Amino acid sequence: MPLNLPREEQKIVIRPRGGLFLAKLEADIVMSAVITAANVPKSTAKADTICINPTQNIIVISTPDEERARYYASVRSLYIGGRSYETHAYCTTPHGTVKGVIRGITVENTAEDLHENIVNQANPQALEAHKIGNTTSIVILFAGTKVPNYIKYGSIIVKCGLYRQHHNVCKTCGKIDHRADVCPTPETKICFACGAPNPTADHAARCKPRCKLCNGAHATGTEGCTNKYKVPFVVTQRRWERRNAGVNVFVARLSAAATATTERSASIKERTQPLEEAGQKQETIGEPRQKHRRQAQRKHELQPQPAATGRCYKWGPSNQPASGEPQSAQPRS
Repeated sequence: MPLNLPREEQKIVIRPRGGLFLAKLEADIVMSAVITAANVPKSTAKADTICINPTQNIIVISTPDEERARYYASVRSLYIGGRSYETHAYCTTPHGTVKGVIRGITVENTAEDLHENIVNQANPQALEAHKIGNTTSIVILFAGTKVPNYIKYGSIIVKCGLYRQHHNVCKTCGKIDHRADVCPTPETKICFACGAPNPTADHAARCKPRCKLCNGAHATGTEGCTNKYKVPFVVTQRRWERRNAGVNVFVARLSAAATATTERSASIKERTQPLEEAGQKQETIGEPRQKHRRQAQRKHELQPQPAATGRCYKWGPSNQPASGEPQSAQPRS
């Protein structure tokens, strides 16, 4: 599924039920079924984008028109292959918003009560509010990318935190990234704790749970799992911004260091250039003298040495006395 859908368009998610396996269907069949169920003309639907997410086994629709978005969100069944499959459709949160959660609100409150107590002038950033199933937790949609620490529920101040979504874990087939209500293989029977296929009645005695998210000794995604929640997109976006800011600072520092090194090299070259020119000039002046000196030395080495004359105070090869003759000291001159 592409990630570059237009941000300004509205997104609608359709979750098929009853074992409809979207990955095994032809794309044009899914398109025709969605357009027919939404009662949208084909000529008008060309401006919309329909995508299949095979990992989560859902259909995502992007449309720039609010009226067509309501039509797509009202789809309750898809007729494919001579059979009608029940579906659940809803609009996703728009771009530039963030979800928060508050806890400790009674279950008896209706949707109208939640909207009246939360979406008002006391909470100007709140856009929508709805319950999480049959629990005391309320999910609130805020404009912007920051969740307030506290909000006003009616007349009381309630603590609010960033909403973190659970990892989707199917308790029917044991796979991650899709829920049991949209499982494409509902006939599969496995042990949710250890993943053993077709468990028998006495399997619980030898079952060894193993989590597929954190590899812990418990069922996947249950209480105590360290990887139970997904990282919110807002947190991921902030990490990207910090990482990019760090890279930009590092590049700026490298550029400044390179500029300083270049300026320092130019300054050193400017200071040493007169000295180099003076040295080259001195070498040019002294070169003939050195050349003349080398030639004179070579000429002196090539000249024959004259024979030694005069008296010698040591016996040489020519004046060494014969054996048996007395040696007499040479007189000094």
